[in-house]
Amino acid sequence: MSAQPPPDEPPDDVDFVIPTPRTAGGRSQAVSGAAGALAIAGLFSLAGAVLIGGVGGSGAQVGIAGAFGVVQLIVAVLVFRQVPVGRTGGLGIAAVGIVFGLVRLRDGSANAVLALAAYGFVIWALASSGAAFRRG
Repeated sequence: MSAQPPPDEPPDDVDFVIPTPRTAGGRSQAVSGAAGALAIAGLFSLAGAVLIGGVGGSGAQVGIAGAFGVVQLIVAVLVFRQVPVGRTGGLGIAAVGIVFGLVRLRDGSANAVLALAAYGFVIWALASSGAAFRRG
């Protein structure tokens, strides 16, 4: 009769690994939050373009605000889907948003602080979650 290990111990020749639970969709809350913040900012930029056009703003202002809104929405979808180029695009869009926020802050806009905080969060979330965007 061969010696059997006690029932409460695994055999020596088996690689025992404790399974770790995965998050739903493999996406962190920070990445989802960054995608949401970019999508909301994109919608606000598009609404701003419509309002600028409605009050007689120049075509360049309407075009810049509208294009920035569309790009933000596209990048938000890419970030949500965790496409690697979405992370790079999100970091770039957030950097441009911070520059716009600083200009608006200099002009005395009260909501510029909120925009700076939102784009700062996007940069933090995307910079700290690079592993979520790696393929493989």
